[in-house]
Amino acid sequence: MRTNGITILFTSQILEPVEAVCDAVLILDNKTLLLNQTMAEIKEQIQAANVQTLEQLLVKLAKKPQAEASALDMSWLKV
Repeated sequence: MRTNGITILFTSQILEPVEAVCDAVLILDNKTLLLNQTMAEIKEQIQAANVQTLEQLLVKLAKKPQAEASALDMSWLKV
């Protein structure tokens, strides 16, 4: 589908299948964008953070102060 320019929005709170099937990931936490990267970039970040999975990386990012996490304010987003 990627070669045909097709995008599928896959939402999940379970991150294991996200790692398995997604080419890029966007993660929001309480209207704050924590992550918007390709899986290749995320795999590099997982190694740099000394964790094993996307879920473990997310836990680390969510615990950082927002300025440190390079988070983008998404408070305008209506949920």
